[in-house]
Amino acid sequence: MNDAVPLIVPIGRAAMAVADPAQHQIVLLDRAGEAVARIGSGISGPGDGPWGGARFDGPRGVAADAAALWVADTGNHLLRRIDLAGFMVTTVAGVGRPGPALTDPLPGPLAALSAPERISCDGRAVTIFNAGTGQSVAYDLAWGMVRPLP
Repeated sequence: MNDAVPLIVPIGRAAMAVADPAQHQIVLLDRAGEAVARIGSGISGPGDGPWGGARFDGPRGVAADAAALWVADTGNHLLRRIDLAGFMVTTVAGVGRPGPALTDPLPGPLAALSAPERISCDGRAVTIFNAGTGQSVAYDLAWGMVRPLP
């Protein structure tokens, strides 16, 4: 498992989240580091939907804001959003296969990501490092656009 990310707003006993690429899930942990919930079916592949039925493929990065967890779904080449109030997983960026380095801004669903790994969120954008291209990009939360970073 990767480094735990503190939740901005705790969910019950859950205070942190961590990607578990081997199990294709996101794990919610309490303050002692014990697992209190798992997000995702544990079956590799793409698939949006409720927490228990959603699918990931080797997720490697998690970031949090007040309303959501953001997941670098590495094997699926996607940026996923986990709604903390509605308990739903949705794809917000990526086409599901690796793409070339981004040269111009594109709407999230049209922006090909390439093995996204590390991500962070500052409340305005989710910054994504694409390991496949060695490029960092930003997903604008207000506009839903992905743009290359210098």
